[in-house]
Amino acid sequence: MHILNLMNRGPLRQPEPPAEGPLGGLDDQPNGGKPPEAPAGGAAPPAPPAADPPAAPPADVITMPKKALDERLARERRSYLRSLGFESEQQLKDFQEAQKQRQQQEEEARRAQQSREEQLQEDLARERQAAQQAQEQLEMMRFQSHVSGICASVGVRNLDYALHLVTRAAEALPEGDELDVEAFLKERVDPKNEAHASTRAALGLEVAPVKSPAPATTTGAGSGAEPPPPTPGGDGQPADVYSMTPEQWNAHKQKLGLG
Repeated sequence: MHILNLMNRGPLRQPEPPAEGPLGGLDDQPNGGKPPEAPAGGAAPPAPPAADPPAAPPADVITMPKKALDERLARERRSYLRSLGFESEQQLKDFQEAQKQRQQQEEEARRAQQSREEQLQEDLARERQAAQQAQEQLEMMRFQSHVSGICASVGVRNLDYALHLVTRAAEALPEGDELDVEAFLKERVDPKNEAHASTRAALGLEVAPVKSPAPATTTGAGSGAEPPPPTPGGDGQPADVYSMTPEQWNAHKQKLGLG
């Protein structure tokens, strides 16, 4: 029955060839659309070059996984906390908070025993002290900015040593005299001034020329040689402006013309 139904439908149609799309027909494809043939002899295609192995760390460098490093740091923290008498960081934080609250309560109890006038006087003295410290810090920053601007204009790169030289020079002036910072630094960076060749090197301008060692001679205070870079606590004088007392700073400002 199925055969008769097929015969009544007429002749079977032949399949049509695939239409050519935007990529063209099989004839336009490489090898007629066939997969590429394997190399002769059945050899596999060459493998890509292997990546270079990571460089080995130097012999004096110890490497460890991150997990091991974190565990070691945690052990060090626990050991340090135990040396302080605490078993955990939270216990230390709780102790610090309790100390802060205790100090606050003691301060409130002390002020409660004072009269209103005494409290106001104490508050006023505290505010005056804070204002004086802020003013001194502002003046120090202005002084440093003043010297820093001059250093930038003349090419000085070692600001700390320049501040040291300016401070020492101002302190050596007679009472009431002022130091011309710009002229002072320009004299020391002048390449024609051989007397300050080593000073220019210390200020970061150039390397001091190597000279043959001269016989040892005794030089007095007026020899004109520049002081060496500051050494804190060397001669009892402050190494920089940040180490001055308020009295030293006020006298220093007057000599620089900043008072």
